Amino acid sequence: MRAIQVLFAPEIEAAEKRGEERGEKWGERRGQNSKLVSLVCRKLRKGKEEEVIAEELEEDLGVIKVICQAARLFAPEYEEEKVFGEFSRIQGD
Repeated sequence: MRAIQVLFAPEIEAAEKRGEERGEKWGERRGQNSKLVSLVCRKLRKGKEEEVIAEELEEDLGVIKVICQAARLFAPEYEEEKVFGEFSRIQGD
């Protein structure tokens, strides 16, 4: 077993590094999405429309619409954690 580990050590290390990089990117993306959901929820609580939110946040209207779709399930409080969970489910994250 040890001989196999030594023989394939470079490939194993490369695969581990790729996995770490993917995990970091995934975590970063989730953090950015969480912040965006939070901002959208705040604006929804103020009664703003999707188009206005997208313009104010300088974000793609399609993404804002998906967040708003998820948020409607939790209106009028727009609980951010629940909205984020639903948005993540819709996105397949």
